[in-house]
Amino acid sequence: NSLCYGSPLGTSGISKLTSEIEKNKLVAILTLKGELIALGTALMNSEEILNQTGTAVKLERVFMEKDIYPKLWGK
Repeated sequence: NSLCYGSPLGTSGISKLTSEIEKNKLVAILTLKGELIALGTALMNSEEILNQTGTAVKLERVFMEKDIYPKLWGK
């Protein structure tokens, strides 16, 4: 839900990724069900996402409506 409000995607929020992610390229961010959440610019490549912490993707456009999935942080 935080992505729908414009938060950048951190490495700790990624549960699955492809091995072809290149830095500074456009990437799709999907739910585990395959639903499109947003498009963004990769700030790391696949290997860096797996081995580093920090912001992995800067959001460019959010497609999913806010509050479809309830927030889980802070619980």
